[in-house]
Amino acid sequence: MRRGDSVPAESLPAIITSAATPTPSVPSVSTPLSSATTNLKRKRDRERDRDRDRRPSLSASPAPQPVTASTESAMTSIPSPMPLLPRGGTPMSREATGKARKEQYYDQLPLQPGRKVAFKVPNKGKDKAEDETGEEAWILATIRKCINQDKMRYEVQDADDANTSWNTTLRSIIPLPDPSAPPSSSANPSNLEDYPKGTQVLGLYPETTSFYRATVVAPPLPGTGHGLGVRFGSRLEQGAGSEKGHYLLLFVDDDDKMSVVHKDLVLLAPGTTYP
Repeated sequence: MRRGDSVPAESLPAIITSAATPTPSVPSVSTPLSSATTNLKRKRDRERDRDRDRRPSLSASPAPQPVTASTESAMTSIPSPMPLLPRGGTPMSREATGKARKEQYYDQLPLQPGRKVAFKVPNKGKDKAEDETGEEAWILATIRKCINQDKMRYEVQDADDANTSWNTTLRSIIPLPDPSAPPSSSANPSNLEDYPKGTQVLGLYPETTSFYRATVVAPPLPGTGHGLGVRFGSRLEQGAGSEKGHYLLLFVDDDDKMSVVHKDLVLLAPGTTYP
């Protein structure tokens, strides 16, 4: 479902409900999503979304928390968004080219059926690639198949609707971490880094299947995130609000409320790098 929609907690995907437990375990990326959340509206009503008193309380995912005195100081200390530059210092486009994506995920290709991904909805008709604020619309989806054995072309299925799918290319896909991948694979969480405070990311908004841009307020507690932790010796800088296996995120246009999101559902925002 998208921001503002709600379903019974028992029908939510396992990859999302895992965030409700005190000590979350890594969600199984290979587990198929439930088809019970079909035929839901894609358009989001942001004013209704932010009215938490009108939305039913669900236990499937931690709800955004209001800013308190302890968290306000953490927000004000967030570094300015990092420039859209690759590590070499050469300006890059907002979206990675197909060639760049192929090089980045070379040892994961072709993506296998059932793999969970963030998918940028095509800019066609009712399924526009941008929401009402002009942001790119990224949703949770599943790989159905590789098209004609071409590592760049795939059919993906909407996590909200088993009857909705698209033919797309790797350019519009960001694979999620895969705990079932071989230990040597770049998809395995043991080979991934955590994003430090201030990084611009895409995070799965609580109780939805939509990704939104956000700023990292705090990475997971050291030793509970991905295998490589945070770069540059920042591993011990847990930051205010850090939690086991979860990020504390400040989503754009969300009334300065912070949300807790599982580490496997947070991705580097397209066109952004981190130190």
